[in-house]
Amino acid sequence: MTDDLCGRTYVITGANTGVGRATAEALAARGARLLLACRSLERAREVERTARAAGGDVHLVELDLADLTSVRRAAEAIARLAPRIDALINNAGVAGARGITKDGFELAFGVNCLGHFLLTHLLLPQVRRVVHLGSGSHARVEALDLDSLRAPTRTLTGVREYAASKLCVMLFHHELARRCSLPVSVAADPGDVASDAWRHVPWPIRPLLTRSMKPPRDGALTSLFCATDPTIEGLHGRSFVDCREDTPSALSRDAALARELWARCVAWTGG
Repeated sequence: MTDDLCGRTYVITGANTGVGRATAEALAARGARLLLACRSLERAREVERTARAAGGDVHLVELDLADLTSVRRAAEAIARLAPRIDALINNAGVAGARGITKDGFELAFGVNCLGHFLLTHLLLPQVRRVVHLGSGSHARVEALDLDSLRAPTRTLTGVREYAASKLCVMLFHHELARRCSLPVSVAADPGDVASDAWRHVPWPIRPLLTRSMKPPRDGALTSLFCATDPTIEGLHGRSFVDCREDTPSALSRDAALARELWARCVAWTGG
C-alpha cells in the first residue's frame, strides 16, 4: 500500500462491480477515503471489505440512479459525510438494458446521464473534479432525438439507446466545463470492457459482444488517471481514452445541443 492519496476523498457510483470496483480497490490501496454509492448495499459489501483490507477508509451510500428521489437522498448523505470531495467519479451505468426509469425516462439515459446530472448538480459546492465515464459508442450517434429520452427503450438490444446515453454524458461534460471553472470536468473512456454493465444484453449476443473486451482492471486505468493525476487540473473540459487525450465526436461538442440538453435536464430534475 502507498499513502499518496491519504486525506483525499473520492465518491464512486456503481463501485460494486466492474470498472467501478477496480477503481475503488486501486484508490483504497493508495490510502484514499472512499464513498461508494451503489444501488445494492448488500452487493457492495464485498468490495467494501476488500477496499478496507487494502487500506482504504470506506463508506457505503445507497444510490439508485433510476430513481431521482434516491439520488437526492444519496446526495444528502454524501454531503454529510464529505464536506470536500476530491473527485466524483460518475462510473455507474447500464448497457443493453431495456425499460424506463421510475421517473419516466429511457432507462440507459436515466441511469447513465440524468441520475448523474442531478447527483453532480447537488454536490457541486463540494466537488473539485468530476470524472464522467464515457464510451466510444457515443461517436456512432449521428443525430439525437431529445424527445425519445422520455420514452421506453425501443430497440431489442438497447445498444442504440446506450450509445445515445453516452452521447448525452459527453454533452453534459462539455456544458459543465463551459459553465464552471470548478469542478474540473473530464471524461474518461475506459474502452470496451467486459463488465457487468452488459448483463442485460440477451444470450447469445452478450458473449459475442464481450469476448474481445478488456478486463475491468485495465479499463479502470483511465478513470484512475483522470481522478488522481495532478496534470488534469490544467485540462478542464478534455476527454481521455487509455490515459491519452482524445477528440470526441463533433456532435458531442455541439454547444447548442448541449445547452438544450442541459436545460431539459434542469427541468426534468427540478434543478
